[in-house]
Amino acid sequence: MHVTPLQPAARATTERTGSRAQDLVARGICYRYPQAADEVIHDFSHRFLPGTLTALVAPSGAGKSTLLSLLSLLLAPRTGTISLGDVVVERHRTSTVRTLRRTHFNQILQNNACFESRTAVDNVATALLSSGVTMSSARRAAGAALASVGLSSRAEMPARLLSGGEQQRMTIARALLTDRPYLLADCPTR
Repeated sequence: MHVTPLQPAARATTERTGSRAQDLVARGICYRYPQAADEVIHDFSHRFLPGTLTALVAPSGAGKSTLLSLLSLLLAPRTGTISLGDVVVERHRTSTVRTLRRTHFNQILQNNACFESRTAVDNVATALLSSGVTMSSARRAAGAALASVGLSSRAEMPARLLSGGEQQRMTIARALLTDRPYLLADCPTR
């Protein structure tokens, strides 16, 4: 797997805290699915800097989606460490990991991960509801996010009636709605 920085490394600051966003560092991580004979990720190390764009380049089936799941703390590596600033993730309880995921990562998944019977605006608004924002405020912000990806006219349409490309843009709008240092996108332009 080849990791390519696409622009010069530039530190980002987070507006919420006023402090520097934390580097995401993978050191020697390995991962094997429970029933698999071979590791899908073997001895991967890289420092990801907030404010930079990095591409993971590898053929289909090489483990890019698995690596993104590891980096976003959805999976834990079999060996190696993932750290966010000074916090080594594997050494903390599940509640700490959930908090880190909620405060540091947005994701765009391959499968669009949407509630098919809910409207596009409600799907996007879900990104804000866990942070205590009212539904009406969340829907207003979601409407603006949908407009930014060209889906204003589809805001009240159930997600199941959107095309695959429209569902993907809806997922992008949801990911962009919250201000988090890392956006992990798995094939966002398929």
